Amino acid sequence: MSTFTHETRSELVCRIARAAWDAKAISLTGFSRAVVAYYFLNTPESSVNTNLRQPSATNADRMEEDEKHNRQIIERLMKGTVKTFPADLEEGWVMSLPDAYREQALRELAARYGLLPARAVHIADFQANAATLMKAVAQVMETFAPIAQDGVINHLDRPHLKPFLASIADAQGVLASLAHQAAQALADETTTQVVRLADRKPGAHGEGN
Repeated sequence: MSTFTHETRSELVCRIARAAWDAKAISLTGFSRAVVAYYFLNTPESSVNTNLRQPSATNADRMEEDEKHNRQIIERLMKGTVKTFPADLEEGWVMSLPDAYREQALRELAARYGLLPARAVHIADFQANAATLMKAVAQVMETFAPIAQDGVINHLDRPHLKPFLASIADAQGVLASLAHQAAQALADETTTQVVRLADRKPGAHGEGN
């Protein structure tokens, strides 16, 4: 019998959901509704293979019954009472988590493949991603501060290393997204559109004269 103790993907996402629940970052009812809505919206009817019910949109009593049924299933999955976690439910489960917990789940899932969770970005997202990068770098410096106090990184820094590494991974993910956008801009020789840190007002620098 194998003694391998590496947690499964379902154990990972359920652990993070439980942490969000314990921290009161989610309610069971709200999380259940979000997971179920995402699942039925993105899963073809012919591929639905869970015991979840799509809540009735026309019968209030039936809707309440369906939501209670779904809530019980989500709670049992989250607590590990039910061991079989439907693979198709993972995406909706992760995407229904609050931002910080969703980023943690994506980071840990990607790390299993030696990857970073880098978002695909568009020009319209540039300013938001620039702000996110600055925030991520600030988080790196904040988590590094207690480690840097004695000028070395060693076993004494163990309590601070996981938060530090997590903040680095977040920053690397943002950098990878921006690097992808920059590479696309360089590769596209047919466009004259440029990415600007701020929109220029009409008439600025002699324009419109």
